[in-house]
Amino acid sequence: MEQLRAAVVEGSGQASMNGVHTAVTVTGVLCLLGAALAAAGLRGTSRAGQQ
Repeated sequence: MEQLRAAVVEGSGQASMNGVHTAVTVTGVLCLLGAALAAAGLRGTSRAGQQ
């Protein structure tokens, strides 16, 4: 019974860390995407102002 408990505790810890890793990865990708879109938007605004 103790082995089962240890396996469940270890498995839940690994699952939690996998979830955190996935969340951090998705957040990083969204930040980079937002930065790229913001840069593209700012470039478009500066070009429109020059014409």
